[in-house]
Amino acid sequence: YRVILLVFLILGGVWLLLQMNRGQVQSPFNPTPTPTRSPESYILAAQAYFASGKLDDPNSDQDAIGAYQQALQIDPTNAQVWAQLARIQTYSSSTLSTDQERLDRLQQALTSAEKAVELAPDDSTVSAIEAFVLDWNASSNLITSDESEAYLAKAETAANRAYLLDPQNAMALAFYAEVLLDQQKWDQAKQYATQAVQLAPDSMDAHRVLGTVLESWGYYRDAIDEYITASKLTPNLTFLYLRIGLGYRQLQVFNTALEYFE
Repeated sequence: YRVILLVFLILGGVWLLLQMNRGQVQSPFNPTPTPTRSPESYILAAQAYFASGKLDDPNSDQDAIGAYQQALQIDPTNAQVWAQLARIQTYSSSTLSTDQERLDRLQQALTSAEKAVELAPDDSTVSAIEAFVLDWNASSNLITSDESEAYLAKAETAANRAYLLDPQNAMALAFYAEVLLDQQKWDQAKQYATQAVQLAPDSMDAHRVLGTVLESWGYYRDAIDEYITASKLTPNLTFLYLRIGLGYRQLQVFNTALEYFE
């Protein structure tokens, strides 16, 4: 029986070698036709692009938006990636030239945010980013006042949901503050933005929102300090330097304002 078994194994081996030589059987150790990457590698690349200020390159997908989109091609059910894509798309809208381009990008961000919420309705950060995206959509110059109010109402609902899911989530507090600010609820906006910075002193989003709140109160020097802190955390984001420059312009320190614009 052992001899018969060995004969069958030998014959099977010979058959397999012949099939491989004819190309009818592929070796499992052959390289794949195209290189494969994990979603995590694209996510790390997207984070690196964001840190370098390369949010959107019209001539290439070698940017934060492109990297997140490539990650989603591999794993389209990752709610966190959809949410971060929405966040980057929203921030990138500030770098575009026309109101229509900005609105188009914000609408793309809203689609991404809604997909994230669909996949993870109980995730505080996902809901917070949805509130952020809705709030920026409400600020577009190309929509009616009724549409703006509708966006703000939805933003408040999303922000409140994010806060209830995790009251210690600094991003939820920061984006809730931004919504409250646009609803002219000044005191509550300042309270939430300050709390967000206390919870996450290393968060660019928290410092940016607190700077925006302070700027709306006319505390331009304090707002500048928050924007500068945000720019130190993420030193390659253009819109932060623009806010600093505008703050110095309000203080009539024009030479310093020009330095930041440059």
